[in-house]
Amino acid sequence: MQLLNYRITKAGFNCIICCFYTCFKNYYYIFKNQLIKPKHAAYPLMNINIKPLICFTLLLFAANSYAQQRAADSGLYQLPVNNAIAHFKQVLGVQSGLYNGQEYVPYSRLRRYNVFFRDALTWDKGTVTYDGMTYTDVPMIYDLYKNVLVVQLYNITSSYTLITEKITDFTLLNHHFVYKYAENGLEAGLYDQLYSGKTEILVKRKRTLFITSGSLNTFPEDDQVFVKSGNIYYPAGNQHTLLSILKNKRKELRKYINDNNIVFKDAQEQATVRVVVYYDKLTP
Repeated sequence: MQLLNYRITKAGFNCIICCFYTCFKNYYYIFKNQLIKPKHAAYPLMNINIKPLICFTLLLFAANSYAQQRAADSGLYQLPVNNAIAHFKQVLGVQSGLYNGQEYVPYSRLRRYNVFFRDALTWDKGTVTYDGMTYTDVPMIYDLYKNVLVVQLYNITSSYTLITEKITDFTLLNHHFVYKYAENGLEAGLYDQLYSGKTEILVKRKRTLFITSGSLNTFPEDDQVFVKSGNIYYPAGNQHTLLSILKNKRKELRKYINDNNIVFKDAQEQATVRVVVYYDKLTP
């Protein structure tokens, strides 16, 4: 039986330092919220438990030490580290800075309308960068009528609306949404980023409720496409407006559209992306 080498490698030391930094940031956030008690907090935070920090650090140390046994055993190193990280996230639970928005009030189960992105009926897991930290595998749903991102609490019985201004971006159902501050031609809010190259394509998605025959219904998604040219975002609702925005290559783009039978009326977003991607290839 070979003796284990318990030296802490540079990678292991960095891993432990990262662990302390992450824990310190979470616990600092918790202390701050407990002392300040912001009005937007839905529930009081639980008593802080330092055990997750200690357990996580020890697990990382053990995993790192075991990895030094042999170079050939390096593949075994990642498994205990991943398990430690998963256990840390599970124990941290409600103390995560993600759960600090207002409680989400669900719609009536008797409703005949759907206000959620892609007509979602269930929670879908996604990734969100919120208040400077990135969270993965978060059950979420995007309410287009209230224009809020809703995340499910760790206990699967409650849900929160995230504070929109604290969202950097999130990914849901293979769509990447970004928060944009108000700038030339664009209002502040969440936008579906269809393409980001030399040119950028954003879509503002929303739903509108209306009353008909005494009951509430929704219009289809009332989306607005924006194309950024220079430093200005322009509405691009059809082929004509898009070619006006990209007028320096209008002739080439019109030929590309005709040659590839691109029809904006049938699929405006997909058509816009194809044309803009081609436009970026034409421009230096």
